[in-house]
Order: sequence, then structure tokens, then C-alpha cells
Amino acid sequence: MRGWFRASTLVVLGAVLVGGTLRVLGTSWGLPLGLHPDEWTIVQGALDLAQRNSFEPSLFLRPDHVEIKLSFLAYTLYAVILHGVPVPVAYADDPATFLLISRLITAVLGTAMIVMAALIGRRFSRPVGAIAAVLFAIFPPFVLSSHYATPDIPLALASMIVILALMYYVSKPGYVSLLVASAGVSLSIAIKYPGAISATMIAIVVVVLAIRDRRPLRILSHGAAAIAGVVAFLFTISPVLFTNVTGVIAAIQKEARTEHSGADGLGWGGNLLFYAEGFFLVAGVLLTAISILGVVLAIRMRALVALPLALGFLTWVILSAVALHWDRWAIPMYLSPLLFASVGGWYAYRFVGQRYPEWRWRRLVTIIVSALVLLNLAAGSVATVARLLATDSRNEAAQTFADLGITPDNSVDEGYSPLVPNGPMYLDDVVKWEDGRIVPAYEGKKFILLSSCLHDRFWTAEKYADERAMYDAIRSDYPLELTVETVPARQRTGIEPWNVATAIAETAAFANGGLGGCTLEVYRITD
Repeated sequence: MRGWFRASTLVVLGAVLVGGTLRVLGTSWGLPLGLHPDEWTIVQGALDLAQRNSFEPSLFLRPDHVEIKLSFLAYTLYAVILHGVPVPVAYADDPATFLLISRLITAVLGTAMIVMAALIGRRFSRPVGAIAAVLFAIFPPFVLSSHYATPDIPLALASMIVILALMYYVSKPGYVSLLVASAGVSLSIAIKYPGAISATMIAIVVVVLAIRDRRPLRILSHGAAAIAGVVAFLFTISPVLFTNVTGVIAAIQKEARTEHSGADGLGWGGNLLFYAEGFFLVAGVLLTAISILGVVLAIRMRALVALPLALGFLTWVILSAVALHWDRWAIPMYLSPLLFASVGGWYAYRFVGQRYPEWRWRRLVTIIVSALVLLNLAAGSVATVARLLATDSRNEAAQTFADLGITPDNSVDEGYSPLVPNGPMYLDDVVKWEDGRIVPAYEGKKFILLSSCLHDRFWTAEKYADERAMYDAIRSDYPLELTVETVPARQRTGIEPWNVATAIAETAAFANGGLGGCTLEVYRITD
């Protein structure tokens, strides 16, 4: 027992060290440019607090209030305490540092997920906790999202608080664990509105445990306590969500749009498949199979303590009903398959050892399977960090654009370029068809700028035939002035050796000077 304690503790510490390093290495990605389209919300929200000398955010988009407040506190520490100047003054002098601070906060929260995974796994056994810590440390989507000042990693961490608290509740139903879970739900909502899905898991666990213990009235008492706890904690975290209900409703309505280029039209079943395929391609066939095995074993063992682990699956089912789909929305969904994989891997190993002790190949098979799973995840994470560390095409092309005299005034730009680095502009708003060719909608334009980060979206469905025709016309009618090529995203298959090989090749391409980001094309407008 003492040997397992020491080994599992060392594994968890190693996972935290490796995972934390992977999450920090690429946080300077793109700086001084801000290249991510969603990071402005947290940065500008924190600056707004500093300018108004307030702790009540005025932005409600996701709503990001937890991250905004954390960034505001960190900005104040950096500017006022370390440099002795107000936050707005320090930001005006060096805005990139403040974006970096917000990213580092996400990296810290992403590292905390590794610790939480270990604590959740330890509710089964120490080895399960160690396995969970390793999987969370090197899972590529977690590594990638931990580099951005966005809500997905904070939401996943808050969801893990709910899971762990509910596991304690399953072991011993009581108000303390129930209120901790409620606090986790409140944090989730203050981070991102879909965090309210976690409340559904509280309801499921409370009802199941009350039925098991033949205490149906507990559903009412504990249910009321959970609801009151969520409301009270949410009001404590961000009272403005209650005092400015109009702003909240307007933000939710805006975010609930049903159309977005390249991210709509799949339907509920299509969205379910989109997220499931996303996990399979990254995790690989072996880890996916082990995760399914973990679910089966938990059911066969009647391990009610595993019920809260299904929160990610619940999020998958409910969030897939939303019209849009984005890779980053899957971050909280991935909690379930990874946690169940930790359970499945360890208990399958023990089961085979107890059932077939004479099987001499058990250790060898375990080593091979473990090596393939870990190599797949580790190689994918290294390639992810390599892409972030590589020079982005938008940074690389900025000086070239200046040398060619390309400016916002004389160009038609679809965004994700050196001129508009962190968002789309959409060409159909600034060009038009005239005499069978595409021409600028405004006078004085000399260049058309195309970016793969936007126009690749229009090759995902047949309904974008008009947009594709527009791009084809530009490429056929105007001479190409400049191309900035990038290392293409590797194609995953879910087969571990293939994924490892392509990840190594991608990392090598960046090590040899390949650019990350968007492939850029500049066309000169001729009469």
C-alpha cells in the first residue's frame, strides 16, 4: 500500500509539472498581436473594471465574470502594486503583457484540472487518480485551450468541482458536499451560461440517492437547498447578473443565434457525432475503447460513485441540441471519457490479473497499450505547443504588408490577416459582382486579402456554393501578389501510430521554420 502511495504521488506530481509546463510554453503566441477572436472579452472586461474602479462587470457575453474579475485583480497587482501606475496607463504602454497575464491565469486553471483529476480518481483508488492526472496533463485539447484567455478551461475546472463534490455526496449524502457542488454550479454559470447544465447532474444524483436510501422526502429538502445554494453563491460571485437582468437576457439572445459560417446545420444528431468524432480522432481508438470499458465496468460494479462522472456526457447530449457547434465547446464534454478511461484502464488490468493470473503476456500487453495511448497524447500535445511557439503568419507578414504598401484604406480584407488579426470581416460585405467578376464595393482599393482561417469554412458544406464561386472568381481574375504559406493542420485518423507519426512530422516542420496560423493570399486589383 505504501508503495502504491509513493508511486501514485510521484506520478501526480510529475503530471502536474509536465502538464503545467505544456500549458505555459505557448502563452506568448502571436504577441504583441492578439490573434484569438474571443480573448478581447476578458481583457476588455477587466480593463473596464479598472477604468470604472468597480468590481461589477458591464459585459455579459458569456458572461466570463469569473475570468474578468481574476484578470482585473492580476492587472491591478501588476500595474498598481509592481509598477505604481493605474491599470489603464500601464495597458496603454504595453497591452500585450495584459493579454499574457490573462492567458497565464487560464494556464494555472488548466494545471489545477490535473490536480482535480487526481482527486476525483482517488475516490476509486490512488492508481486511478494517477492515471487520470496523466491523461489530463497531456490531453491535447486541454493543453491548447489552456493557452487562451477564454472560458472553456475555467468552465471545465468548475465542472470538476461539481463532480468531486457529488462523489462525496454519493458516499455520504449531506448538506456540506451538496453546497460545495452548488458553488461549483454557480461558478460554472458565472463563467459560461451553459454551466447551468451542471445543476442537472445535482438533481440526478439527489434523486437517485434518495430513491436508493428510500427517503423520497430528501428530494425536496436537498433539492431546495441546492437551488438556494446556487442562487446565493451566484449572487455572491456576480450580483450584477441579478441586478442587470436585461443585459443578461440580451447577451443570451445574441449568443443563441442559429447560423454561423462553417459551424451550423448539423442538427442534434450531427452535433453529437461531431463532438464524438472530435474526441476519437484526438484520443485514439485504444483510449476510446478503454473509456467505454470504464463505463461498462462502473455499471457492472454498480458503482454509484461513478455517476457524477457522467456530467461530461450530459453536457454532450444537451449542448448538442444547440444549433451551432465548435471544437472548444467540447472541452467540458471530454471530462467524462477521460475520467472513465482512468477507471477502465486500472480495473481492467486488475480484473485480468485476478481472473487470468497465469496469462504471461498481461504486463507486455499493458505496456504496449499504455505506450501507444501516452505517445499519441504526448506527441499531439508537443505538436500543439510547437504550433503555438512557431511564428504566426500574421506576425510574419506584417512587415511585408508595410513594404508593399498594403493598408486598411487601400485593401479589401476578409480578416484574420495582419491588418485585422483576430476576427472575420467577410468579403461579401465589401465586394460585389459586376459584369461577371468580383470588384470592390468601395473606391480606392488596390488589394484583396484572403485568409484560410476564414475561407476554409466555406468548403464544409454545399450551401456555401456562392461563397466558393466568389473566391474562385478572385483567384482567376486578379494576379497573385503575395502568398504566405503555413504548416497545414495534420490529419488525424484515431489510429495511434498514424497520429504519432503525423504529430512528429508537424513538430519537425515547425522546428525547421514553418509558420503557424492562417495561409494568406494577396491579390492586386487590376482594371
